[in-house]
Amino acid sequence: MVNHEIRNPRNPDDVCELCDLIYGLCDLLCLAVLCGDPGTPAEGYAEGKQFTYRSEVTFFCRDPNILVGSPRRLCQVDGSWSGIQPSCIDPAYNTCRDPGTPSYGIPVTYQGFEVGSKISFKCRKNYHILGSTTRTCLENLTWSGVQPECIAHACRQPETPSNIDVRAIDLPTLGYTLIYTCQDGFFLDGGSEHRTCKPDGKWSGKPPVCKVGPKINGKKGVESDVQKNKIGVPVNVFSLNFGWTGFYEYLGAREGATITVNGFNATTSRVNVTLLDQSRVQLKLSGTYKKEENHLLLKVYQIRGPTEHHFSKFKNDNWAMDGYVTAESDQKTFVYQGHIHSKDFGIFVLTRGGLFTTDLDPSNPPYYGTNSSSVAVAILVPFFALILSGFAFYLYKHR
Repeated sequence: MVNHEIRNPRNPDDVCELCDLIYGLCDLLCLAVLCGDPGTPAEGYAEGKQFTYRSEVTFFCRDPNILVGSPRRLCQVDGSWSGIQPSCIDPAYNTCRDPGTPSYGIPVTYQGFEVGSKISFKCRKNYHILGSTTRTCLENLTWSGVQPECIAHACRQPETPSNIDVRAIDLPTLGYTLIYTCQDGFFLDGGSEHRTCKPDGKWSGKPPVCKVGPKINGKKGVESDVQKNKIGVPVNVFSLNFGWTGFYEYLGAREGATITVNGFNATTSRVNVTLLDQSRVQLKLSGTYKKEENHLLLKVYQIRGPTEHHFSKFKNDNWAMDGYVTAESDQKTFVYQGHIHSKDFGIFVLTRGGLFTTDLDPSNPPYYGTNSSSVAVAILVPFFALILSGFAFYLYKHR
């Protein structure tokens, strides 16, 4: 007999795992998980208009094209689609199509468009690149990575490294920041993973260098809990019971807020926190810390507040805090900052402080406001109790 342990019955991921055990009877309880539109391949079409948990989309190609990739994709519990994005290929072709040159870009340099060939992109003066600087023609006759674009910016044009993906984010306290990630099969051998536009028009840090090979772990004698990059953020920056204080923006005004880390899994980097705002509303949030990028997306799964008036603004199943962690020059102060995904909300900035030894107001639990996850738990617990009691009675009658 297989035992299924639900680690945290209030966590949306675990609630949906619990739903799976009932084989279809709990589909409606996990509709809060949204994967978004997976898109339609050129020269093809898709069937399936539901993009919630366990929904399936099927892809087809118009003659004479053939489909490469996954003909069916399933919306998974983490909000992503299973499989590989499909595309429709003309069987008369045996090479990738010309990806073109982005606006304000310099014509690409390439070895050809056969499988395994690579192309490189650069931008004109006063523009910098976002997307993939190098792309490879894959066996399914599609290009790896993301088609780049050239963006105008006041900062001087940074160097364009090869075999790297570039993203940008406007951090409240740092400003416009470029984030570099080495592509599959390459590792960061030098330079900076983050570069910020400074007031003098120059970029902080040094150009990243990606070399062929697996990612190199820290050598012996070097602290293994500190990433090998210029900002030095520990991988356990969200350790248990640490408190972060600061503010978030709502309707253009700043409101004080504190988050306390209630759970941190060092293996999976799963983080559970409690947010307390100045109106005494408590939010339970959960997410996975991506230590390679210092990125954390926290999604709300439970709301508590003194009155409906106070917590109604948070009652959105898609409410989330999306931000990055940076280190100050003293390498002891860490800032988690970014944007809140919800109507009328803006940026947030939180600075890590000391350890919290107790929960917030444990002796006076306020009124609960629920979203789909807590409703799901309330239904599932008695449902399973009924199943188990019925199974026990069945065994008793047939002993």
